[in-house]
Amino acid sequence: MKIRALTALIDLNALKEDLDSFTSKLVENVDEASRKLGVEIWTIRLAVTPQPINRLNEVCKFLDENVCEKVNYINIPLKASHDNDPNIVFKVLSSYKRIFTCLNGGLNELDLFRKLLRITLDSSNYEIFVKFSFSPKSHVTTPYFPSATAIKGEIGISAALLYVDDLIKTVESNGNLKGRINECYQNTIKILNYISKEMKIENFGVDLSLSPWLNESVAKLIEKITGNEFNNPKTHYGIFRINNLLKEISNKTKTIGFNEVMLPYAEDSRLMELGAKGKLTAYDLLSYSPICVAGFDVAVLPKMNDKTLKSLLLDTYSILTSKNRPSGIRIILTHNQWGEIADLGFLGKAPVMKLK
Repeated sequence: MKIRALTALIDLNALKEDLDSFTSKLVENVDEASRKLGVEIWTIRLAVTPQPINRLNEVCKFLDENVCEKVNYINIPLKASHDNDPNIVFKVLSSYKRIFTCLNGGLNELDLFRKLLRITLDSSNYEIFVKFSFSPKSHVTTPYFPSATAIKGEIGISAALLYVDDLIKTVESNGNLKGRINECYQNTIKILNYISKEMKIENFGVDLSLSPWLNESVAKLIEKITGNEFNNPKTHYGIFRINNLLKEISNKTKTIGFNEVMLPYAEDSRLMELGAKGKLTAYDLLSYSPICVAGFDVAVLPKMNDKTLKSLLLDTYSILTSKNRPSGIRIILTHNQWGEIADLGFLGKAPVMKLK
């Protein structure tokens, strides 16, 4: 088990000290907690409260200059309005390597998200797609980027895990999955308790979501549970079974965010393998969202016209809105055909999926 993201969620207006001092102390305490409690922490992140798009340049410049360099990534959620220019968002994401962002709202905001997707596609800089997302209805208070959003008037920390391999080993040994998930939670909450006490800030809790990283594949875990190839019959049941365990534990513990199975296509080697063979399409992946997969994430899509993009976004929005749970949309448009390889920058390379 590792902590994938240790994320500070802060309202800048509530901060009583300068930001550089705060983040320097955060890094020191994270390092100390990791050493004392023996848990590896991959990244340290910072997310703030939603900011108006017309102030985005100003906020980005301030954060980039005043956040300790050892903080890996920064997320700035956006407040959208009808007259916002998506070019502002694209230019910021192109200029600041460690800045991420997210939009939220209804159909008007979804259309702004579509325009930002088109601008990014026209640039052919596919790495930028990885750095922004859309959440139907409300922003999501979670340690996961790019959805991470701080709470007005509060300062605290949260954590997301990488523990897929722990659960695969548990299944292979006929062990207790619920017990292993709870053990990983307990190890993480000790880290958060230590840091929150030392810094005198809130402990917002753990996002128990089960997320992959390349060969540490959620799809492989589901195959272990079902005994079938992913996307064959019983896959929905495998996802449903894990989500029930996550829900049962999260209802009794200090959790935050999604707390669901995640299937980000370009971050899961097994999903990409199936996509490259045409055994998993974008609409297949979307079909799993109603049974509580956190969203439609880093799906690498083939060349399509704007009418098809609008239709796909409306379908995705409809499904995620109907499930009435925290969720997000992050897609990668390409000029490629199905089966070709797209270079996603820091996320690596991924095969383009079939749409249907």
